[in-house]
Amino acid sequence: MTERYDNQYIFSVPNSLFDFERLQEIALRNLDDVQEGLAFHQRRTETEPYLLELRERYPFLSPLYNISTAPAGYVVPIHFESNRNCAINVPVSYMEDSFTSFYEPLEPINSEFIPFKVYHEVKTKVKKVFSYTMTHPVLINNTLPHDVVGGPLKDRTILSWSISPKFRFEEIKEILKDAIRQ
Repeated sequence: MTERYDNQYIFSVPNSLFDFERLQEIALRNLDDVQEGLAFHQRRTETEPYLLELRERYPFLSPLYNISTAPAGYVVPIHFESNRNCAINVPVSYMEDSFTSFYEPLEPINSEFIPFKVYHEVKTKVKKVFSYTMTHPVLINNTLPHDVVGGPLKDRTILSWSISPKFRFEEIKEILKDAIRQ
């Protein structure tokens, strides 16, 4: 059985709210579709009817989503996102040996903005407080320092759908819980 999460770092998104197989198909179809005016990993939802349908149903979803592929063994350094409080992350391929860890700063955060990656790399001393392997879709709190370690055998690909920056992680978590109850 897959472990379900509900903490300050991630929240397991139930399959009943989205067709995650369709989201995976969209990610694979658009993997190499770099779009003008966007960072290399960003895509617009406007070309995908299913994504537009979901944006109507869930207005908190951003018009942008990311497709991120980490080469085998690659480490995304400890960072927090720029203008992205949270996102819904969907595993697309090879999650088995990879993990995401969250960190607590041991001093005031010092970071460097990396424009190409659209995130702030953390330069502060930190302590690891939570790790998980993404086996199912999750809402992730992007305001907290985290890193990603890719598995050693294959590239790891995820679809990460941004949430409108006017919403915070806890608000979206409650909205999703309400949707589950309906």
